Amino acid sequence: MKNLSAFVVSAAAVAQSFAIVPNNGPDSEFQWVGRAAGGSGTAISRRSVITAKHATGSQYEIMGTVYTAAYRIDHPTMDIAILVFDEDLPGWHQLGTQAPVGTPISMVGLGRTGIVNSEGTGYDIYWSSGGTRLAAPGDVDLKWFFPGFGPSLISWLEVNGDGAVVSGDSGGGYFIDGKLVGVVSYAFNNTGGVLPDYGFASLNGGVPYMGTGAIDLTDPEVRAWVLDNVVPEIEECAADYNADTELDVLDFLDFFDDFGTCDQQPAPCGSLGDPDMNGDTIIDILDFLDFFEAFGQGC
Repeated sequence: MKNLSAFVVSAAAVAQSFAIVPNNGPDSEFQWVGRAAGGSGTAISRRSVITAKHATGSQYEIMGTVYTAAYRIDHPTMDIAILVFDEDLPGWHQLGTQAPVGTPISMVGLGRTGIVNSEGTGYDIYWSSGGTRLAAPGDVDLKWFFPGFGPSLISWLEVNGDGAVVSGDSGGGYFIDGKLVGVVSYAFNNTGGVLPDYGFASLNGGVPYMGTGAIDLTDPEVRAWVLDNVVPEIEECAADYNADTELDVLDFLDFFDDFGTCDQQPAPCGSLGDPDMNGDTIIDILDFLDFFEAFGQGC
């Protein structure tokens, strides 16, 4: 395990939030990650956005519309917060339940960005994204507890193409299979400033030293707090379609009933539940596939 004791980037960076490098161009997949609280944030229900606690503020901007939260809930000890609105948001992303070490992720956020330097040894951070949402790949390389921030999913910056966070993207997301598993919280350089920020592992004999940390939403304590505070309440088991606390063939039949009625219709729709499983406000084959996957995973 690599030493994470020297956070020469995090001390400065968390005060101003972060963003994403490298600049791979505008993201079109993670459409409910927007500007929030001075950084970034992700809608996780029709009236709630999750962001970083240190990204202060109460507004969420998505698709050119600015929403102002009715209230904000900060976690008492961890670097996450929930903005709650008194009007419906246009869509949201589901929460993931697992983030095993070794799993590929997508880092998503808005803010500054950059490109690989002329030497090919790291990223030059100087571009403003102009509020453009960016996404870059990484992996869950380590699970670690950062005191004062919380249980974290660590992703190392190793080679050109790997994602890292920069100024403007605190509160952005780590996603696995399109579902939110982490809230971007900090960046770090564990060489005590000896090696440059945003350098590749080749500068350190092949050992990565620069990384990104996101608060782990799959951690039981973190997840319980989120589910207790999100509005409206998120069902813990998405496949329990009829909400009778049992996962059985009736859930399958009830979902198919509503899906057959609501296919290609805008949400909300459905007399037995809500077949808009992915929160994109349109009921289509993607919702069918998400339900099928959730039912197969069980509760």
